[in-house]
Amino acid sequence: MTIADKLLKGSSLRIVLHPDVRVQVDFPDMFETFELRHIILHNNEFFAKTSNIHALSYQFTSYDMRAAYSYAYSNYVDMVVNCSQIEGLMRFYDAKSYLERCFVTVPDFRTVWEWGRDGNISEVEKAVRCGQRLKIALLDKDNFWNIHPVHMPSFYVGQNYFELFTDQDSVPLYFRYPSALRDMYTQLTDVVEKKLSDNPNLNISDIYRSSAPIVENPEFYSCYYTVYPDGNYLRGAVVQMDNTTQQYKALKIFAEVLPE
Repeated sequence: MTIADKLLKGSSLRIVLHPDVRVQVDFPDMFETFELRHIILHNNEFFAKTSNIHALSYQFTSYDMRAAYSYAYSNYVDMVVNCSQIEGLMRFYDAKSYLERCFVTVPDFRTVWEWGRDGNISEVEKAVRCGQRLKIALLDKDNFWNIHPVHMPSFYVGQNYFELFTDQDSVPLYFRYPSALRDMYTQLTDVVEKKLSDNPNLNISDIYRSSAPIVENPEFYSCYYTVYPDGNYLRGAVVQMDNTTQQYKALKIFAEVLPE
């Protein structure tokens, strides 16, 4: 079973990293892991990122608790993205600055409802009443699966109807254009290889850090969804009653697996 198959069955995605100490000179040799809560999946290729929870600058020199950064990783291009819609930037660098990278799936959620296959949404009600965490996988008109955690699930008493609000977050719009990301990565590796050949005595850390382009004020794509069981959803920075709904092509709802 592929990682994509597991994600569409509810598994969570994490990445385990082993940074190269020649590049990440600020820390000792170590392993680190991130939970990748926001996933843009298309034809088994994905870019997945953390929530906006990193309060550090892209120069790694100062902290600002008002800032909100995230890290993103892909299974089809060896690129790492550090981005912030609040700060209006996207920085990307070569994932070869890690000695090891490994995506790990964890079967900690299960499918409780799927649009078009199950008219009974009682399992969703049960999950809400039990206080379980939920997340969605929404297939949009462009055939992208959008997998995101639910921030506030609501089930209307006596109406057999739910309204699920996902975390308010966003991803660079580039994540929806795999060919553009591949082109960016090709340009990036060309720069790194040229610097390595032209400066064989230069510190490898300086080469990688100076070869991390910054895109200022990139367009971001909102991951803030409100989904309903009737085939419709809203997406936007602010959800208003008069917003026009869109139709999803498929929707899966996952609830966390509780210990017995």
